[in-house]
Amino acid sequence: MDRMPNYRAFPLDTRGHVVAPPRIIEAETAAQAIARAMQLVDGRDLEVWDAIRRVGLIRRRSCPH
Repeated sequence: MDRMPNYRAFPLDTRGHVVAPPRIIEAETAAQAIARAMQLVDGRDLEVWDAIRRVGLIRRRSCPH
């Protein structure tokens, strides 16, 4: 039985430091993991990792003000 790889999405502060434990994302590809991580963005940037390889940086949503 094959398992999907686990990617990790780390929330970052404004200086790019990790501020909380990662959210685990199950996805078959890095592109799918990034797409799923984009749905998690809420006030903080996220770095998406596959083991020791960073696969993406997602910027937080801007305020509409």
